[in-house]
Amino acid sequence: MSLSLLASALLTLGPDAIKFIGDKLGKSKVADMAADVVTAVGNNYVNPEAKQAALEQSLKHFNPEELDELLSMRATLEQEATKRHQATQDTIQNGDNSQDQYIRQTRPLLARLSMYASILYAFGFEALAAVGVGNGASFDVLLWLFTPALTYMGLRTIDGFAPYSKSSGDKTAGAISAIIKRK
Repeated sequence: MSLSLLASALLTLGPDAIKFIGDKLGKSKVADMAADVVTAVGNNYVNPEAKQAALEQSLKHFNPEELDELLSMRATLEQEATKRHQATQDTIQNGDNSQDQYIRQTRPLLARLSMYASILYAFGFEALAAVGVGNGASFDVLLWLFTPALTYMGLRTIDGFAPYSKSSGDKTAGAISAIIKRK
């Protein structure tokens, strides 16, 4: 079993879930240690690849018995991640299938409002810049305004545009290189 798979599972769940699963399995000491390392890595790194590398490096300092316990917890960690994802999907589907029109229309309405605000912001601030007022639309603000619409359309991460599957390990790099090639 590779440390990268274990590190990925630990990062996906986060410290609270790791501690919960450790308590549930009677391995709270090792789970607490792993959760503390995940917390430290999360506080010190922003880039997901850097977090992964730092966590893998930290896991190398665990003794073999502790690693064995963590590896034995890995299946439970992955099951918990799957349950969380399924719960999120169920919540979205229940809202979309609700009998109450207000609940059923809320997400699409928020997405449309997000798109309208983004378009209005971009054209408005670019028009102001064209007449010499201000610097134009900020890409950061535009992306922030457009995020609900993008999320509703199914985009969760930048690697959603990548030409490769997530399991290829090249999803983010592929997405970024595809965007650069278009310009």
